[in-house]
Amino acid sequence: YIKNNSIRMTRVCYLHVGLPKTASSSFQATCGINADLLQDTKINYPYFSCAAANKSKIYNHSLPIRSLFTENPGNYRMNKRWGVSNNIEEVNSSYDDQLSDFLESSDNLIISGESISLLSKESLLKLINKIKSYNYEVKAIALVRSPYAMICSAIQQSIKTGEYFELISLNDCIPTSFSGKQLHLKSKTVEKLISVFGKSICFHSFDHACTHSHGPVGFLLEEFLNQDPSIFKYQKNNESLSNLSARMQNEFNAVNPAFAGNKYENKYNTKFRRFPLKVDEKLGFSGKFLLTEAEYGLVEEFVKIETENLNELTAIDFSGQSIKFSKPIF
Repeated sequence: YIKNNSIRMTRVCYLHVGLPKTASSSFQATCGINADLLQDTKINYPYFSCAAANKSKIYNHSLPIRSLFTENPGNYRMNKRWGVSNNIEEVNSSYDDQLSDFLESSDNLIISGESISLLSKESLLKLINKIKSYNYEVKAIALVRSPYAMICSAIQQSIKTGEYFELISLNDCIPTSFSGKQLHLKSKTVEKLISVFGKSICFHSFDHACTHSHGPVGFLLEEFLNQDPSIFKYQKNNESLSNLSARMQNEFNAVNPAFAGNKYENKYNTKFRRFPLKVDEKLGFSGKFLLTEAEYGLVEEFVKIETENLNELTAIDFSGQSIKFSKPIF
């Protein structure tokens, strides 16, 4: 391909923007190990690399895309965790060169990152404009969980990566009130995506995607990429913590969260430790992480409002979502 060649046919960039906790990591890993199979149908699933962090195969495109297009890449948490914030210009220059090469050389291209949706509207538009400058049609997709399931999953993931939630405890000792700032509600994100992509983005229910014979990854392969999901090898990534392990990790985070300081500093805490995975496997009897009934009482109004907003924005009916609780540990 030659950039700006007016006779070149339009290509497709399949932009998978999550949402978070909808099997995105498994989709990325599956696309990665089946890259040759996808290439046979003229679809490129690329790996990025970051020499400064000694990372040679970055299949989660959230990392380079967020770094490239966010307003302050030096404060992006993964850059801080990887220790590359001090030479961010060099890192982003490399990412930009790689992205340009992928856009230049691909017949069709997949970009997949669950936290791409967290970019600002202005940053998303910059990403889209860069893609379109290489004569691509952009087709975007996002899977959306029911609000209560999303809140439970998002809290569990945030705890897993080092954030402390006052709402969550071992003995059901809940705070007197809860502001909801940590819940990362998705209706505002969906509203932003609609304002950016318009009719070129499709929203699907994660619960519905899970009913596919090959799970949500198979659903994305078939619905989004028009592939035969039966011929793919599947890889499941980003396993969840058990209920007890998540609550134990939260106690660890209260003492040593992954990041210290205010949101503008976000200094990575080298004393942060994850709950041992081998121990977590032995605590599977406690079930998957869910809120207790008392904890849910503090977020119930958020769930109600979020359900109404997402129903209206996506036309997906979440009114029948399942509300289940875990029992207090002590």
